[in-house]
Amino acid sequence: MGTSDANRGGRTFAQAALHLFPAEIAVLDRDGVIVSTNLAWRMFGEANGLTEGADMVGVNYLDVCDAAASDDPVSATAAAGIRDVFDGIRDEFRLEYPCHSPDEKRWFVMRVIPFSVGEATYALVAHMDVTDRKLAELDVQTRTDQFEAIATLLSEDLQDTLSTAISRVIVLSSEVDSEETVRLEASLQRMSALLTDALALLRGETLDVTDVSLEATTLAAWGRTDTLDATLDVEESGVLEADLSLFGQLFQHLFQSALIQGGTKVDIRVGVANDAIYFEYHRSSVPQAVVEGGARSGSSAIDPDVAVAARIAEVHGWEFSTVAEDGTMRYEISGIQWRG
Repeated sequence: MGTSDANRGGRTFAQAALHLFPAEIAVLDRDGVIVSTNLAWRMFGEANGLTEGADMVGVNYLDVCDAAASDDPVSATAAAGIRDVFDGIRDEFRLEYPCHSPDEKRWFVMRVIPFSVGEATYALVAHMDVTDRKLAELDVQTRTDQFEAIATLLSEDLQDTLSTAISRVIVLSSEVDSEETVRLEASLQRMSALLTDALALLRGETLDVTDVSLEATTLAAWGRTDTLDATLDVEESGVLEADLSLFGQLFQHLFQSALIQGGTKVDIRVGVANDAIYFEYHRSSVPQAVVEGGARSGSSAIDPDVAVAARIAEVHGWEFSTVAEDGTMRYEISGIQWRG
């Protein structure tokens, strides 16, 4: 095969690949005239009412954008970006924009990349559908806004109310020597600590992920907890990727829950089974909501300590589930990245 045949074969191959590429693509000449489009471009045109001339070859793309610019800022921005690329002001141009139809919301990204053939300059204009990614981003933003609204409510209302209540109990304790006031102050302080942790999680502070030991973290959290006559048995350990501070708080909250639900002499077991961490203890009665629900994610129906622990697992990207059987409460955390 001669050089000319090889060149023609290469062009045919490139044209076939461009034709089938799953994005709407057009090639513009230096004046903005469309000289070639691919199958996706033509199909998009037909799907949106261009029954004739859906390929738009011969149409001046810049003129089309300019004509719509007065009513559509996106068209004006697109035209300016294309001209900047042709004039060498930009190496390439990228624009994300909405393109909604009567039946659905859609978003696209337009990319403009210059290239030359001989002495002629062209621009490849590609429109890529990013609707799935955009919808996911909007969903995350909605959830973030909701969390921030909840955090604001908790911060402005509940924290102020709790601070006032704690101050009044402290004054009352100085005037009345009573075990009831001591217990009340301890309960309010506990609620304040829970609220502080919940606010930090709702506001999505950045994780400081490092290698942590399950056993060491569990024992450290145990040491920071008023364990009374309870016992802890770490049956199996390992090293995993986690935020050390939050991981420790997760166990502190589960310990607190076990002490409240299982009593001051509760026996707690922590270990690893099937690459998941389990936290288990026996209690005399199990909340009916858990009995009816069986294994479930989250567990906010049980108590706020478990809800905070579940949220800590969630921000790490882990799965948190609850199993209640024959008086035994078992929490499992899966999806963990183990080291070694």
